[in-house]
Amino acid sequence: MKKYFIILIILLLGCWLKAYDPSKVDFASDYQFALYRSWLEYTNLPGSTPAGFKPDMITRIFTLDSGEVIDVEYDWKEHRIYNQREILKNKVRGDISPEKLFLLESLVYRINTADNMFIDDFLKITRIELFEDNIRIEKPREWLDKKFPEKIVVISIKSSDISSSQIILITDTMKITVLFPEKMIKIYDIFHQEPTLSLPIIIEPEIVIKEIETDIPLANYLLSRLNDPPRRELLQNKIKNPGMFLRQEFPHHTLNMDNNSAYLLGGTYEDVLLSNLALTFHRSSDGIEFHPDNNYRIEGNSIYFEDDESFYLPACEDHELDMIAPFLAQLIYEHRSIGTRLLNFLLIHDDVPTTVVIRTEERLVHEIDSYADLLLILNDHWKHRQIYFSLSEFKKVNNYIEFKGLLIAEDQNGDAKDSAEIWFHLNSDYRIDLIMMILFPNDLQED
Repeated sequence: MKKYFIILIILLLGCWLKAYDPSKVDFASDYQFALYRSWLEYTNLPGSTPAGFKPDMITRIFTLDSGEVIDVEYDWKEHRIYNQREILKNKVRGDISPEKLFLLESLVYRINTADNMFIDDFLKITRIELFEDNIRIEKPREWLDKKFPEKIVVISIKSSDISSSQIILITDTMKITVLFPEKMIKIYDIFHQEPTLSLPIIIEPEIVIKEIETDIPLANYLLSRLNDPPRRELLQNKIKNPGMFLRQEFPHHTLNMDNNSAYLLGGTYEDVLLSNLALTFHRSSDGIEFHPDNNYRIEGNSIYFEDDESFYLPACEDHELDMIAPFLAQLIYEHRSIGTRLLNFLLIHDDVPTTVVIRTEERLVHEIDSYADLLLILNDHWKHRQIYFSLSEFKKVNNYIEFKGLLIAEDQNGDAKDSAEIWFHLNSDYRIDLIMMILFPNDLQED
């Protein structure tokens, strides 16, 4: 069992530190999966930043040796990718209709694939034509290979040549005229007209994890409680001694108390994830109340909390740091209190819609209305486990802030460890409005 856990964590940390790397089950068809692999084969580029996500797309950034950046968007529906695009960055792209822009960016993506069929199929389905110096390009893939041998085609839009029927794309050395038909097809309709492929089972060039059966305890418990989550317990009038309560809930932490504050010092996981909690408490008319210690300072683009635990937000401006900093402590300590009764005091996010993905063989996906409900279910299942949790990869996608969390739920003997990747998306008011959690159960069996 231990060896499978090590493999799981290596892969999970790789995803966390690098980028979202979709697998075959993430695509709506074998054709789209083959398109994805063909683009990766031709470009041979690693994702240089983690993915951003929205309800209708996933974004990923790739960097060329020259330092030039390629942005890719994966259009998805019902959690399956049905189209892939390279983003054209010119300011003039805002002057192009969304329908035409989607077709252009889908075309550019297929230009940078290793297989002829993808660009040929696309042009046939969309009835788009390509020209060079008023001469129609009959065999685009062969033509591109001659013009750009062993080179990725970096394309932008020539702003002075936008019209209702054609747009000129430019590279370092030439122009390509894109002629649109009078009636343009919608992107999702292209997906339905793509050829049917029957791909063989592909062994991915990565560490292979033993397949997880669908009857694992965590998956079963989570699915059984999604429609009937545990309720938050009101504990204020049941706690007589705050220190004793915290010692009971966190027996493996060191507790330091000073007046109305408490600091729980726990261990670290792989020198990356922490389990410390900084709290304040007071007595109200209802009894004892616990709150996260929101003492922080901002230095440059970094936010510092107790013991100098810090988070670097390079993409954020000063006023954005001021808006984000106050709720980060709440978010961090909320997750580190999972598995204990303290969560009842720190729980928020009642109305944040959440996608939860359980990484089993069948890739179980569920939508829930309240992230708090999901945490209450996990709190019940992970009782007495040590929770390690940290945030990273703060970035902006389409001017909205996104960041990522990694969580490890370890039993006291270190024998069982469930893991989770969590993406948080902020709205224009800097409030969390969308969450995605991918759960990696550790219920693996030895051969």
